[in-house]
Amino acid sequence: MTVRDTSIEAFRRQIASGDFDTQKEAVLACVVVLGDAPRREISTRTGFEISAVCGAVNALLAACRLMDWRRVQCPVTGRSVHLVQVYDRHDLEPLPDPPPAREPSQAELFA
Repeated sequence: MTVRDTSIEAFRRQIASGDFDTQKEAVLACVVVLGDAPRREISTRTGFEISAVCGAVNALLAACRLMDWRRVQCPVTGRSVHLVQVYDRHDLEPLPDPPPAREPSQAELFA
């Protein structure tokens, strides 16, 4: 059994115990354990309906707790799916540097 398998098993026990106050907390914890994950996998791992997972993910996206990370091809269905991951502002590409300020000409300086 790998560390990932152990983490997923611990997560399943936590879901079954009712430790989470809301589905959003459970979905967020699932993404923390799984890393990048499509909504369908989150639904499978938590046992929640896909509609409940999508609602929780959308709320977590709006609260900047999760972010849509990238689109990949599902190895099972071959369809394109969005992965979500825990929001980390350091994972975002930095904005380009603004262009340097233009030096005023002598005519502008003495006008």
